[in-house]
Amino acid sequence: MNAFGFKATTGVMFSLTALILIAFTPAKVRAADRDFCTSYARQAVRQYDENQRRDCGLKGGRWHSNYDDHYRWCRDNSYDKADKSNRKREEDLRRCRRESNRPDYGRPDYGDPSSDRREFCESYARTAVWQGNENRNKGCGFSGPLWHTDQKSHYKWCLRVSNTEIVEARQRRSRGLSRCGGDPR
Repeated sequence: MNAFGFKATTGVMFSLTALILIAFTPAKVRAADRDFCTSYARQAVRQYDENQRRDCGLKGGRWHSNYDDHYRWCRDNSYDKADKSNRKREEDLRRCRRESNRPDYGRPDYGDPSSDRREFCESYARTAVWQGNENRNKGCGFSGPLWHTDQKSHYKWCLRVSNTEIVEARQRRSRGLSRCGGDPR
């Protein structure tokens, strides 16, 4: 007998039983691993960013930009639960995309500020000019530096400001055109 009053074999049997249960517990029930949760958290933040860009208005515990919180939540939950959470966000975004009936021009394939800056700014300037023309053609009445149609000026401005300022300018024009009935592109 040991100090707890059990035979030594009882402790060994308990340990073996616990190991067997852990080994044969389906992966979808066990807590998710680091690699899975890294991917989960990245996707959750990307989905949140799209929600913001599109002005979907999706809210709740799964809609935030804090990578660390998403990662910790994932590590505390099963693969299945984390996968369901990402799928639910994706379903919500699909519904938003259908309702807005427009592509997501904020995606990296449209122009990611972290990619080649000149290429990104060329894309930004083309879109800014298109949005300026849409403003004029639809009679929206927006004015100021945000709405001019000089591609070279938009390009030069893009090269010298922060990524945040660029994204905000593009979003402001998109929201304005959406309210006016123009194509926000």
